[in-house]
This record gives sequence, structure tokens and C-alpha cells, in this order.
Amino acid sequence: MATATPTRPAASSAASRSRTDAVRPFATLAGMVVVLAAVAVARPLFLRLDNLSAVAVDATVLVVMAVGLSVLMAMRGLDLSIAATADLAGYLAAKALLDGHGTTAAVLAALAIGLLVGLVNGALSAYVGLPAIVATLGTNLLVTAVALVVSDSGTPQQPVHRAHRAS
Repeated sequence: MATATPTRPAASSAASRSRTDAVRPFATLAGMVVVLAAVAVARPLFLRLDNLSAVAVDATVLVVMAVGLSVLMAMRGLDLSIAATADLAGYLAAKALLDGHGTTAAVLAALAIGLLVGLVNGALSAYVGLPAIVATLGTNLLVTAVALVVSDSGTPQQPVHRAHRAS
């Protein structure tokens, strides 16, 4: 004779799921608070206003990139070339500033690189039919190579002006 195995009532399982679903949106925020508290305990100077301001300034580029990737991922997309694109765009913007072209030209150069790489990624995915992971990985390698060639494997340097010595 078969014995019946006790099962959990469906109502408690549904209630547990609904509590989990209600808490899930706050999980990232809760994790950030835990990390912030741990760092504050380990390094009390971390919570000083000047340090938090410096952290906020340093994080702006990452925040902009994260927001863009979040939108892309919400549409079930993926972009592996974003870091290389940001590197090349930053290099060209810095080079434009050091060459005296002004802020507007530097920003336009960076935006043009982002637009160009985005169009290439979009064309490879939409028209060629490559999966986004393959297209953007290939573009990542190509943009990294272009950045190394354009920068002569380095970073833009402000020219050093040396005084001429009379012999």
C-alpha cells in the first residue's frame, strides 16, 4: 500500500514567493549598504565628505556606461566592446584637448567614436546576422587594436617644452 507524502500547502509557497518578489528590487541597494558599512568600519576616513565627493567624480564614467548597458540588457542585448570604445573615445578626446582643439571638439570626437562603433555593432548584428556576443567581441578586439595603433601603444602626453641652451 502506498503512503501519502506530506506536501507543503500551495498558499504558503505563493506567499513566500510574493515576499521574495517584493524584496528583490531592494537587494542591490541592501548589498551596497552592507559593503559601504564594511568599508566604513575598516577605513573610517572613507565616509568623509571630500572622499565621497572624489569617489562620486571617479565613478561618473562607470555610471554612464552602466546605465547604457542596463538599457541594452533590458532589451536582451549585450555589448562586449564598451570598455574598448570608452578607452579609444577617451584617448581621442584627451588628444584633442592636448592639441588645443577645445572642449567641443574633444566631446564631438568621443561621441563620433561611440556612434561609429555602435553603428558597426548594430550592422553586424542586424544585417549580417551575427549574434551580439560575437559581433561585439570582434569589435572589441578591432577597437583595441585601433586604439593601440593610434596611440602608438601609449597615452597622450603633453609635450615638454625645454629651454634652448646657448652654447
